[in-house]
Amino acid sequence: MRYDDQGNEIKDFVLNQKPFSQSKIFNWGKKTLDVALLENSPFGALLDFGITCVISSSYADIFYNNCFKNGILPIKIDEEKIKQISEYL
Repeated sequence: MRYDDQGNEIKDFVLNQKPFSQSKIFNWGKKTLDVALLENSPFGALLDFGITCVISSSYADIFYNNCFKNGILPIKIDEEKIKQISEYL
């Protein structure tokens, strides 16, 4: 959880720590985003964290299309490029 019951940031949460607290891109890696539950559920959380772009090697069509509707840019690239990005980060 990013916040405690009083709405304060939890300091130990990785996305509340620098340099991740300013991240705008989420590297999903090679995980396939094809679970039906991902139709709308993650967008509020992603946007709350300030994420405006997700990177993966595959997406479910409904998730991919809903990204655009929710102001998130889904980038699809091959797994080798994802590895290179992960090593750089």
